[in-house]
Amino acid sequence: LRVRIMVYKTHLSLGFAAAGLTVFLPEAVNPFYYIDNPMWFPIIMCIVFVSSLAPDFDEPESYLSKRAPWSIVSRILSTFTTHRGVTHYFIASFVWFLIFLVLAYVIFNQNILWLAPFFILPYMSHSLGDGFTKGGVPRFMYPFSKKTFWALPKPLRFYTGSFPELIWFLIFTTIFVFEVLYLVTKKANIYI
Repeated sequence: LRVRIMVYKTHLSLGFAAAGLTVFLPEAVNPFYYIDNPMWFPIIMCIVFVSSLAPDFDEPESYLSKRAPWSIVSRILSTFTTHRGVTHYFIASFVWFLIFLVLAYVIFNQNILWLAPFFILPYMSHSLGDGFTKGGVPRFMYPFSKKTFWALPKPLRFYTGSFPELIWFLIFTTIFVFEVLYLVTKKANIYI
């Protein structure tokens, strides 16, 4: 039995909405206050884009897995795990960030700890989105639990690619638009 892949656009809308929640954080822990150059914004957008879709590297037919250089990562991962396997576990989002934290420090001698929400929140949101579907996320809290995770009650769960998924896509996109408007209007002292 093969689990269908949630539409990548829905994962992107949820990932951007999740990362956008950081605009509401207090100044002391708000990553936007660490931005000293407006060129960080396209970099952050790329991080959120990839992080929102990265858990599906375990599926060779997913959106990013069909594109270089991610296709190589996908081929390797898919030989070790099934779809909605280890890459969808809660702990995987922290491993994802840790990999980039080490790479950034070793290669560029940069501390990117302030970028953590843009790696972790979209990555986690991916599994949350999969938890909206009828298939859920098996063993999401592994090694603490082997139960399947669902984010919605049974009557509200949907099949991927269905009309309810389109509704969720529109909801998440609307949330993200409001977050951007908030950032632009309320955080005028930040580079935009």
